Amino acid sequence: MHELNQVIVEFGYEVFKKKEAAALCCMTDSFVVESNVRFPTDYNLLWDSARKSLDMIGKFLKKWLEIKKWRKICNCYSKTKSQMRAVGKIDSCQLF
Repeated sequence: MHELNQVIVEFGYEVFKKKEAAALCCMTDSFVVESNVRFPTDYNLLWDSARKSLDMIGKFLKKWLEIKKWRKICNCYSKTKSQMRAVGKIDSCQLF
């Protein structure tokens, strides 16, 4: 971590320092906020892509009524979501 921090500081000096004689001054402001961050996992990314694909198919179905054989799109959502939950349970059991 120290080496990575040093690389970032040196890069900052190269980019932001205007004159050699002038000191580099930076001001920052930060605060801590407690939040629940969902880290993306493989199956969450897969669910997101499947959900967006089904959303786009739904838009196509509304625009072009001649497209047939997709009348059970809600069923596809629920099946995909339940399979994602099943994979999530398997993954969380292996962590402990």
